[in-house]
Amino acid sequence: MANQTQINRLQGMFPEQPDRTEPHAAWQGARRLGAHVMELGELQARLLVADTKAASRRLMWFAILAIIGGVVLLGAVPVALHALGLYFAEAFDWPEAAGLALAAAIAAVTGGILLAVAVTVVRAGIAKFNRSASEFRQNLEMVKDVISRSP
Repeated sequence: MANQTQINRLQGMFPEQPDRTEPHAAWQGARRLGAHVMELGELQARLLVADTKAASRRLMWFAILAIIGGVVLLGAVPVALHALGLYFAEAFDWPEAAGLALAAAIAAVTGGILLAVAVTVVRAGIAKFNRSASEFRQNLEMVKDVISRSP
């Protein structure tokens, strides 16, 4: 009863609005659509953040290992290649230039293989974002469908 009295007093403070069912319903539908679109946007942003965190954690360790490995390799490569070239020249009785050229060719092939592995790892990390893109496409199609069906 006390609550009813309070409601009655509030109703007296505001004049009654004329009955506008059709335009009012259209605005309510638009408001609901806007609320749903905003909620989908928020969920999409959350999914993107979650995917970014998962991918960055995984890629960070590979990046750190790649940098450390690269530094060590860069320091050892010239000495090892020169030694390998001298070995080839002495073992096969070749000129020193031929031995060094073979060592350089072996290094180029090895570097290409390592680069291919690194590209594969990076692509696997980027593939984590496919889920976000797929969800975004589905949500966008749903919004387009709702808009196209609204009167």
